[in-house]
Amino acid sequence: MQRFHCRGWLTLTIDLQKFQVTIELTHEYHAEYVDVRVMNEIKEYIQTNLQQMPRNIWENLGTRSVNITEKQIYYWWMTLSQHIWKKDENQIQSAIKIIEQYNNIEILLTVEDSGVTMISFGVKEIINRLGVNAVEIGVDATCMC
Repeated sequence: MQRFHCRGWLTLTIDLQKFQVTIELTHEYHAEYVDVRVMNEIKEYIQTNLQQMPRNIWENLGTRSVNITEKQIYYWWMTLSQHIWKKDENQIQSAIKIIEQYNNIEILLTVEDSGVTMISFGVKEIINRLGVNAVEIGVDATCMC
């Protein structure tokens, strides 16, 4: 939400002898505030389309709605999809639990070095399909969740 310097003042003058309080309020005009809440219909659309990436949802939905930002779509996509990918509060344990759900993925190595934990895993189906033709298959994923 955009913020404004309204240069407002609230002055209270208390006269104990007269049992009187005088209130003065000054406020300079600025652009009106915009309601930044996300409508339930948009949240439902995001919930129904969790298999899409937030950018795709934005392209399909956000550009047609005047009062929604791409960041709002990303926030609700992350919030509504947590049950799929967040299996533990600890990111490493969460990743290991997801990997262990699949029979064709094998955890090869977990290493901690200089405060960074790395997980190495092999996807048997890819290795079986590519076999000796594969020189290298790499995935680099970092998350600041």
